[in-house]
Amino acid sequence: MVLGPFFDKAPSIINRPDGSVLFECMCNANPEPKVQWFHKDKELSGDRYIMKHKKQVGKYICTLIMKVRYFLEKTYVFHFLNFGVTNAV
Repeated sequence: MVLGPFFDKAPSIINRPDGSVLFECMCNANPEPKVQWFHKDKELSGDRYIMKHKKQVGKYICTLIMKVRYFLEKTYVFHFLNFGVTNAV
């Protein structure tokens, strides 16, 4: 069954004890979606960020981790797509 992407748990921000910041959300879709994170309309990449998504009990846990010195208190956008699209800011 084809299922357009949607959020099961809205994105949250967690300050971690090691001084990093964790963005996390839970999504659902079929087939497996493409996951992207953006800041100021640019896709995040490089050593500053750890981005993961894994399927767990039919849902996708999506995370973005970065050191606080790279975290700018601006808008970060989570983009999750397959045959449909869902975004969170």
